[in-house]
Amino acid sequence: MPSVATLEGTCLLVPKAESQEFKSIFDSLGGTVECKDEKIMNRAMIPCNLMGPLYGIMRNTREWLVDQGMPAEDASYLVARQFKSMVQDANLDSRNPTRFDELIKEQTPGGFNEQVSFMTRSKFFITFL
Repeated sequence: MPSVATLEGTCLLVPKAESQEFKSIFDSLGGTVECKDEKIMNRAMIPCNLMGPLYGIMRNTREWLVDQGMPAEDASYLVARQFKSMVQDANLDSRNPTRFDELIKEQTPGGFNEQVSFMTRSKFFITFL
């Protein structure tokens, strides 16, 4: 994975490490999630397959800004930096299972973020995963 190559990714380990020293090798690549079996590991690989759709959302957002008159370089910079900021917010307490819910609750009631977030709860989106 490209993110592991830059020491920012998360390695999946199955079976669980027999020693802390072994696990620390993978932790040094960005982090480790130990999976109890291959079924869980295969399920855990799904988020890795969301890079393409994420980059597609970013590209489409940039293109929309360009269509609105923003220079492409500025639009690319803005979109990349905004997404980076959002991911950094999510990563602040990444082991907290309620972190995403907390971030969603921070959205302005009735605001655009809240209105659009319904799409992630749609049957199509859940079925896609």
